[in-house]
Amino acid sequence: MEERMNTGSAPAWAVKELDRVCAVLEKEMERYGTKFPSACAEGGVYSVGENDDWTNGFWTAMLWMAYQYTGKEKFRALAEENEKALRKGLRIISSLNIMTSDSCTACPSGRDTGLPGMSI
Repeated sequence: MEERMNTGSAPAWAVKELDRVCAVLEKEMERYGTKFPSACAEGGVYSVGENDDWTNGFWTAMLWMAYQYTGKEKFRALAEENEKALRKGLRIISSLNIMTSDSCTACPSGRDTGLPGMSI
């Protein structure tokens, strides 16, 4: 487990808000599992879905940021699982030769995908 991000110079309100956001993410992790939140909320609630939208990378990126902030292994573990689905989606897109710059939004961690010029 990594140490928690140094927040010594951050205002108290910011640390409190980051703690609140990470608590919400932890709760949502239980609901989504290895799936993803939908791109749009209905009635203030995001439904659980498959890796079928370019916005899925945002969820995974939030998990990585929560891991960086808290050092909690559960955030890292789920982010890595989600990356597997993102990599699969990138390979499909690449094989269809329709890769766009928007697809790179789903590349939060800087890991190698095995695709030329692409990393997630």
